[in-house]
Amino acid sequence: MNERDAATLQAGLRALAHEMAAEQAPARVETALRAEFRRRRSARMWRRAVVVSGIAASIVMLAASAMIRLRREPAPVAERPPVVAPTPAPELALAPAPAQRVRASRPPRAARPAYALPREVATDFFPVMGADLSDLRDRGSLVRVRLPRSALAVFGLPVHPDRLGGTVNADVLVGEDGLARAIRFVR
Repeated sequence: MNERDAATLQAGLRALAHEMAAEQAPARVETALRAEFRRRRSARMWRRAVVVSGIAASIVMLAASAMIRLRREPAPVAERPPVVAPTPAPELALAPAPAQRVRASRPPRAARPAYALPREVATDFFPVMGADLSDLRDRGSLVRVRLPRSALAVFGLPVHPDRLGGTVNADVLVGEDGLARAIRFVR
């Protein structure tokens, strides 16, 4: 197409646009377009709600799992069979020596001084599914969980594509009803 043909085509399109400026689509077409727009918008919102609900459910399950692990009592320590002390030669013994029981004990934990605690950097709390945080002022609990690093992207935080497979620490604010209200990510 040369310049002359392009100019002729452009002039024809301008004339057509000027003639059709007063024309409008029938009302039924506009109504159908608006209905389709609303349908797609509600479907997108529904998908988003399902994704957020799934994340919230996994957070609650992780929090419950962590709470169950914390509340378990330590397993009882199995006793070793009794150790019998050696007895002296029979001609010198007046009575057999009593058996001695030895209990297994746990090795002592290494005490960590308070000044050796690692410093943490945390984000602000993100509400989960539009939760109201004002009713948690004096009630609720904070639970530390490990989540897939991809959970950062769900809340709009940047994640390097090469590190999506890792995990990240998160503090979940759980209400009295056991539902997650907010989450913050900790590094």
